[in-house]
Amino acid sequence: MKTNTWMLPLLLGCSATAWAAPPDRQTRREEKQDRRDDRMDRGEDRADRRDRARREMELRRTLRIADELELDESRALAIRDVLRQGDEKRRQIGEAVRAEVQELRRLADGSPTLADVDGRIRKIQELRAQLLRAEEDELNAAAKGLTPQQKARLAIVLGAHEREMKALMLRQVVRDRRGGRDRGGDNFGDP
Repeated sequence: MKTNTWMLPLLLGCSATAWAAPPDRQTRREEKQDRRDDRMDRGEDRADRRDRARREMELRRTLRIADELELDESRALAIRDVLRQGDEKRRQIGEAVRAEVQELRRLADGSPTLADVDGRIRKIQELRAQLLRAEEDELNAAAKGLTPQQKARLAIVLGAHEREMKALMLRQVVRDRRGGRDRGGDNFGDP
């Protein structure tokens, strides 16, 4: 009978890894913290990443608008400036909505009066209406001087861009909660 001596190390190696214990929770926590520390050492704190992501999204949106609407550079940059102002206004309204929702949650945990709850809900609804008006004003300001077809394409591009960016931000939140682990690519959706 012929002995296959080359199989012995292979079998021993496979059996050793199969019986090895998985890392314990403390080890996983330490590894996760090490990854966070590495990101911080690279200077990629949340504010820097958020700012970089915002600039990248703005650039993508501008290039897409220029391409889809067949605009020259000066007109595309003018639209970018209008949209940037609208973004800031919507960001401020969004922060106010978040603050009101946080206050509503605080009220839900306590013993509020009906008038307090109704007031907070009314304020949130008013802020959301302001947000819709701001979006409408932003579209109308950006579309000044465009043909009706270009305005329609602009509305389509802005809607698609917003949906894509929300999906991208959701993926980023999931990655952050997993400790930055993903299947490759940068943290902003590009492979």
